[in-house]
Amino acid sequence: MSKNEKYDKLIKCQEWRKIRELKIKMNPLCEVCGDMATEVHHIKPLLDYRNNELLMAELAYDWNNLQSVCHKCHKEIHFELNKNKTKFSNKELNKEKTEDFFKKFFN
Repeated sequence: MSKNEKYDKLIKCQEWRKIRELKIKMNPLCEVCGDMATEVHHIKPLLDYRNNELLMAELAYDWNNLQSVCHKCHKEIHFELNKNKTKFSNKELNKEKTEDFFKKFFN
């Protein structure tokens, strides 16, 4: 999870769970690669608005700011968006990409 309490509060609440579930139900395929969607991505990252709690909350539940994605694409989106200021550390993402590769080709 994030180190930002406002962000954590927004994505741990019942309202987020409901809209996330509805988004995946209405768009069950990853909007990037076409695999099964397992996650919902905020197109405009909420943490970019960490100093404006009202806008952050508005964007969190804005249907037009949501994208159904698979786990792999979600990681890659954040990796590309945050090459220098990562939500996940680059080291972590590279480790996960390596693990995904080994699972795909050696399991």
